[in-house]
Amino acid sequence: MGDYSVIDTPIATPNRYSCLLAPPTNSGTDNLISVDILAIKRKVEKSTSPDKFVCSEYVRQVVTPSQRGNPNAQIPPLSVKEIETISIYKVVNKDKIECRQRTATFLVPSQTDQIAFQKWSISKGRPVDIRYYDVIYTKA
Repeated sequence: MGDYSVIDTPIATPNRYSCLLAPPTNSGTDNLISVDILAIKRKVEKSTSPDKFVCSEYVRQVVTPSQRGNPNAQIPPLSVKEIETISIYKVVNKDKIECRQRTATFLVPSQTDQIAFQKWSISKGRPVDIRYYDVIYTKA
């Protein structure tokens, strides 16, 4: 979204992250965007190898427009999704950990948006987007 797009981060805890974003000035909107990410479930699996561990996290992401002059105005969400992230970590050495991540995005049924409800119905509980990431953590 560009430089200086994060205006505020009122909540940043392990179970909830909220931020207020400003779209680029040439985006055609003067409204802000509120993003809430709520942890729903976490799990850790033991590995037979002492240098590997696997964990998963399931979160709900709610994206809502927010009026610049009235950030508390009630506006229906633009989108609500649930995202599952599975991470397989491997300790390479005392200064480096490698991680392979898979994220799967699932639609959530809407009670107020008929099109969103139809998209959810068509998805039949399957992910609508799957992505893979390679992440490397190094000690500074």
